[in-house]
Amino acid sequence: MKRKQKVVQLIYHMYTDGKGLRAISNHLNKAGYMTKRRKGKNPNPILVERKHEAIISDE
Repeated sequence: MKRKQKVVQLIYHMYTDGKGLRAISNHLNKAGYMTKRRKGKNPNPILVERKHEAIISDE
């Protein structure tokens, strides 16, 4: 499994376990995960409202 997929699954599972955005972010930062640019929040995020192939299965 690719590293990005593992991170997405980790975030998903933490979210479904009731963790909030800040808790998930803190966990990822402490675990050493970094964004591509590591410059903080993007003030203009790109939102895509189309269907796409699921990364996480329904299991």
